[in-house]
Amino acid sequence: MGRTAPKPEQLHNNLTRKSGLTLLEMLIALSIAAVALLMITIVTSSTFRITGQMSTILELDEQMSKLNVNMRYLITRKWTAFVPEQSSQSTISLTSEFPGIGSTVTATITQVNDTLVFLFPVDESGSIGQMQIAHFVTSALFEPMEKYLYYHIEFEKNGIQRDAAGAVRFN
Repeated sequence: MGRTAPKPEQLHNNLTRKSGLTLLEMLIALSIAAVALLMITIVTSSTFRITGQMSTILELDEQMSKLNVNMRYLITRKWTAFVPEQSSQSTISLTSEFPGIGSTVTATITQVNDTLVFLFPVDESGSIGQMQIAHFVTSALFEPMEKYLYYHIEFEKNGIQRDAAGAVRFN
């Protein structure tokens, strides 16, 4: 039993079917391409979102570091005590007494909008200078105890919140 040669019309039908893609094959190829593009879009958008969050966290960490350095510099080097009658939980007034001169200077650390600022007298005319201690502040709490000033500062940016707490010793 040998094989018989295919008829010419069978050869013609086989060649015409193999030369192009059927509609079903095109739909399957388009579906696979659409799924691949959707996966690439999801991964890319997730990457951008995570990058933005990391940038915000790093910026808040920088502000927390700036807060700690500025508080240590201001309190330990320049100010000798706090003024309880001018202070509250969210504002602290500091005094510096210069031995031998007998003069006293008072300055304040408080929150203005979303910035923690240090307000100090510039000259004898009563001009007030301002130094920014930290940005993105949502609340500032101060608690002076004996020779220490304890602080708890909350930061927030783009829905991400961070806390910083510390203590600084008066001279």
